[in-house]
Amino acid sequence: MPNSMPLLTTYLPDLLPSQIALLSNYAQLMSEWNRKVNLVSRKDMEFFEERHLLHCLSIYRCGEIKEGFNVLDVGTGGGLPGIPLAITHPHSHFTLVDSIGKKINATQDMVTQLQLNNVQVIHSRVEHIKGTYDIITGRAVTPLSDFYSLTSHLLSPTGKYIWLKGGDLHNEIFQFEKLSGYAAHHFSLYTYFPLPFFQTKQMVRAKRSK
Repeated sequence: MPNSMPLLTTYLPDLLPSQIALLSNYAQLMSEWNRKVNLVSRKDMEFFEERHLLHCLSIYRCGEIKEGFNVLDVGTGGGLPGIPLAITHPHSHFTLVDSIGKKINATQDMVTQLQLNNVQVIHSRVEHIKGTYDIITGRAVTPLSDFYSLTSHLLSPTGKYIWLKGGDLHNEIFQFEKLSGYAAHHFSLYTYFPLPFFQTKQMVRAKRSK
């Protein structure tokens, strides 16, 4: 895994050199752990900067996470998107949750090695989590309505969901809005990152309707 991060420096030029270095270190740790635990697709490791770091940092790019926010990353797996976001938002707090023990063990080790003091890692199903969060996020494979049903008790009254998803989301968003009463908006990440990989990638943001 090379130390340079050409895509991050190109598309997120405001990142600090220290943040780029931490993201590079995270990529290296992920590569090492992924040989022992299936955290991301093996074939994706060659494209980790684009398909995982840049993808997750679209949330950083959208500017929704403010200083002092509490952020919940549901189904974090190997710390995605939580770890990259914790690196780029050092003054916000991140709780990373996953129900699979071996993934959480790997994530905790990486958080410890990266010395990320703004991250808490929890081995649990999300419905057992307590607290209130300003942002709840995930690279959601679960339908939005199911995600909402499991997490709605955790979102602050002024909080927001941010999901990274792909494909045709119109029916999924319709069902979510019908269930939740929230207003959801989605857009192509190709807007941020005009690379072929992002042509099918979307961000969904949702909050309570006023």
